[in-house]
Amino acid sequence: MATTSDGPPALQDSTGGVQHGGSHYRDFAIQPIDYAEANKLTPTQFSLVKYASRFLKAKGMLDLKKLIHFAQMAALRHYGVRVEVTYHEPATSPEKGNG
Repeated sequence: MATTSDGPPALQDSTGGVQHGGSHYRDFAIQPIDYAEANKLTPTQFSLVKYASRFLKAKGMLDLKKLIHFAQMAALRHYGVRVEVTYHEPATSPEKGNG
């Protein structure tokens, strides 16, 4: 891992600039997978970071629903709390990824 001149190690982009199926991670200073590995995140934590990071650039509301779903699973698994969510979506939405 590279180091910066004034402190902690600098994170490297492990993708080598390659992304399949879109470009929504290209402008990030740190790739979500690199952040997750550097911070030893669990798969659930990684998913939360991934969907929170990309929803504005990728699949919009679908990514937010996935983020909420992973948060619900984390609440149940770690705290025994079942979180119920109700979506009140307009009949048509200008935002992509309503799924």
